[in-house]
Amino acid sequence: MVRDSAKLIGAVVVVVLAFVAGYWPQHQKYLNALGDLRIADKQLMEARANERIYHLENTMLQVLDHTAHKEYKEAQSLTTQFFVEVRADMARPDMTKFRSELQQILDKSDIIENALQKEDPASRDALRGVMQQLAQMVALPPVTSEPPPFLKTTPVPEN
Repeated sequence: MVRDSAKLIGAVVVVVLAFVAGYWPQHQKYLNALGDLRIADKQLMEARANERIYHLENTMLQVLDHTAHKEYKEAQSLTTQFFVEVRADMARPDMTKFRSELQQILDKSDIIENALQKEDPASRDALRGVMQQLAQMVALPPVTSEPPPFLKTTPVPEN
């Protein structure tokens, strides 16, 4: 009887150890994949936010093109669309890092729209300022790169 219970306990221990040996590596892979997924989601949100800013830049380029050709009515309708999109983008959760800059652009909306209504050629300067702000929002900061680890340990030949 004691032998049977010892065999049963031994078998249970073997089964539990086999389960843990198979479960633990898979669990670690799952956790690593979950971490990678979170990083990818963050990168995707940043890419989508940048894409929205690029879209706003494109719209502003069209407005600048229309004002260059003195097509102020078309420029005015595109500007209205532009500022509606800026307001909508400010409310998006993935655009939080751009909210202050978008608010600054939005603060110029009345000045720009009034200048376009008056067909004022000086409106191009305000439009260019908005264009520069948009370009700075998605400009990549300069990155200093470290040499790869194998280059750090390689001795420099002496002359």
